Amino acid sequence: MKDQDFTHWSSGPAELKKMRASENDDFVILDHIPHKDIDTELNQHDVLVSTSLAETFGFPLVESMAAGVPVIATDVPIHREICGDAALYFRPGDSEDLATQLMKLDKDPDLRATLVKRGHTRASDMYGWSRHLQILGDCVTSLSGKSDDKHQPSRKTL
Repeated sequence: MKDQDFTHWSSGPAELKKMRASENDDFVILDHIPHKDIDTELNQHDVLVSTSLAETFGFPLVESMAAGVPVIATDVPIHREICGDAALYFRPGDSEDLATQLMKLDKDPDLRATLVKRGHTRASDMYGWSRHLQILGDCVTSLSGKSDDKHQPSRKTL
């Protein structure tokens, strides 16, 4: 995110000020990452931690799984829907549980490899272009092919 992105909600400016504090300079980077650079950026990190409590859709989760970066996410329904068994989860707002999950991942190379493999598979099978096109095709087919002749939608409706 860029600084101006924090102006869209009431607590944004205060949150930005906390993140921009000098003690965070070594680990907080706020900026836009061009889409073409996301894979490279992700591969410079050991894990993606998603602390979101209300996500409409977690593109960073999918991008991380596709890039082979393990995910640790808050245990909320949307994260479970997106990542399934390809991530570790921690209780929302529980920093000790987050630390436990980070240590578990750090100490177990087999777990890391398993999450990476599951993440690749899940990202490819559920969120790849072929799956996206299949879903769109199914939608078009259901809209155009299931009506009887006298209720066929016109081309304008499609």
